[in-house]
Amino acid sequence: MGAGTGWETITDYQPMLEQVRAAMIDQDGKQPGDPRRGARAVVEVMDQDPPPQRLVLGAAAFDAVTGTLEHTLADIRAGETLSRGADFPAQ
Repeated sequence: MGAGTGWETITDYQPMLEQVRAAMIDQDGKQPGDPRRGARAVVEVMDQDPPPQRLVLGAAAFDAVTGTLEHTLADIRAGETLSRGADFPAQ
């Protein structure tokens, strides 16, 4: 896009931009995620009654999300006594 379209070119960034563009082109078809399988999973989950509130696509994403959630849950449970102790005493 040229002048007057809201786009500016910063020549100092061109080498980095070209490297990123080349890496993306090189990855095409080799990335772990398959867009067709992802789309099928989304359509399939929409047919569930009720559909899940969340769908994580891809093995690496699934492992990262579940690992983070498990770590968070363990951290919360470690403070359970203090958390529950913040209530008014039972009468």
